[in-house]
Amino acid sequence: MTEILMIYHIPQGDASIRISFNRKLFCYRVQSNSGKFDQITEGILKKFEKPVRSTVIFNKSHLKKIQKLCAEFNIQAEFYKVTKIKD
Repeated sequence: MTEILMIYHIPQGDASIRISFNRKLFCYRVQSNSGKFDQITEGILKKFEKPVRSTVIFNKSHLKKIQKLCAEFNIQAEFYKVTKIKD
């Protein structure tokens, strides 16, 4: 299985863009009203690895959607193909 490594940078460290981008990219738990309202939002990625800040490893099948999302939020992203070396 081929995976993609994405290294991204949010322009000027804008918190509102970061939060909106992360909510569309990852699944989030939304709570309000003293915990009476509890919902999990659906993001593009359900299975991923996040080894360090601003870096995500995900399945290649989500690449087009994520590129479109990065363009929508004007986020600078670099994508690299990651393959496992056989023993």
